[in-house]
Amino acid sequence: MRGSPISSSGTNTLVSTAAYDIPDDILFTLGDDSDIAMLLRSATLSADAELTGVIEGTSDHLGNAANSLIISNVTNDGDVHILVSKAGNSHTAFLADGSTGDTILNASTGQSVDIYIAGTKLLDYATGAFAFQQSVTISSTGTLTLGAITLSGAIAGGDQAFTGVGDMTFTNGSILAASVTDTHTLLVKAGGLSGTSVITITSLDAGDTLGLANVNALTAVGNLDIGAYDLRAATITADGLTATRVVFAGTNGVLSDDADFTFVTDTLTVTNIGATTLTGAVVVADANTIEMGDVAIIKTGTTAADYFRLDAYNTNDSAAKEAIRIVNTAVASAGAVITVSGDATFNGALNFGSNVTINSLTTSTVDDEYLDIQAYDVDGTAYVSVIRVQNANAVELGFFAATPVAKQTGADALNTGYVTTDIDTDAELVAVINVITTEVNALRTALNNYGLTTVV
Repeated sequence: MRGSPISSSGTNTLVSTAAYDIPDDILFTLGDDSDIAMLLRSATLSADAELTGVIEGTSDHLGNAANSLIISNVTNDGDVHILVSKAGNSHTAFLADGSTGDTILNASTGQSVDIYIAGTKLLDYATGAFAFQQSVTISSTGTLTLGAITLSGAIAGGDQAFTGVGDMTFTNGSILAASVTDTHTLLVKAGGLSGTSVITITSLDAGDTLGLANVNALTAVGNLDIGAYDLRAATITADGLTATRVVFAGTNGVLSDDADFTFVTDTLTVTNIGATTLTGAVVVADANTIEMGDVAIIKTGTTAADYFRLDAYNTNDSAAKEAIRIVNTAVASAGAVITVSGDATFNGALNFGSNVTINSLTTSTVDDEYLDIQAYDVDGTAYVSVIRVQNANAVELGFFAATPVAKQTGADALNTGYVTTDIDTDAELVAVINVITTEVNALRTALNNYGLTTVV
């Protein structure tokens, strides 16, 4: 020992009149059993190494550098307790609990525990408030578990994966938002940080957006209105519609259907069709009927060249041929012109109104084209001409299969004013008989030429 001698004052107080120096590696102990030891260790001390009188048993401690101060309580389950007096009242400032192994920093009521580095306060902890005094990074080489947390400011972080996260409940009015900068997004991903963004919230100056991707199920509890935008899908199933019915827009654009409007396999069935324009062919299947109601009208267009046409299949030519054409006319007060291009069969009466004209080809300049009315000859089992009107230099006429001839010279008008004194000789009687015979023969010739009588 170095320094002045230490004496007792009689009140168990050690008194020295000068500094007292304890050399390196010399224990300074307290208590009858030297349970409290202080030591200036000149050499390094390895972690968990024992040191007689200072560190005992199977120790668990950190290593020390050379010339380190070591303070130890080797009493089993003994504490190291540092107290201070505040306004005359002592309270714990530090307690190392030997029985539990706990280490306690303690502040008096209403005060805080502060941590300083280089004279600067870094942490201020008071009841219910853990306040860092500067930007702080909290890191962990393993799992960092936090209980209930109330955030009163913004949190910034890089790409991180949250694992084992339980339910998260947000209180009423909570906001989860992307930043206000144009084009900035908030993403919710499935499959990890490199997975698919299933929800994308985008801040846009022109209007913020929400995008959904890879949606497997979407259940609504109310009407959905996407505004004036397109809703696209490969298929759309509307539970309110019935199979085979054709969908149309109902009131306010609601997709609707009706039993009178169906499509099955390749057949469209419509009970009623309003005014329409057909731009393609309409084919009526065999043994089917087109029925029309009272006062039904089929009409052509409005120009002189427009016409309505019916075609029939010609088995000899293996093609459809024009059968009937109804053509508009430009003649004042005239009706449409009907042209029948092939044979026509009527199973009922063919009635005409007043002042009806039946013409042959009025525009033809070819001789021998004709208008022919035929009847079936049951004896000859063939159709024969009954009346034929034929083009020629003058119109020719024939009846009953006779070759049409031009207008015949009629018989002269005979005298009908004879009296008994006019014919009183044989010569006069013969002359009258010859005149009558000549005219009868002329009439007979005309009748024979037209085919109205049989030539004998």
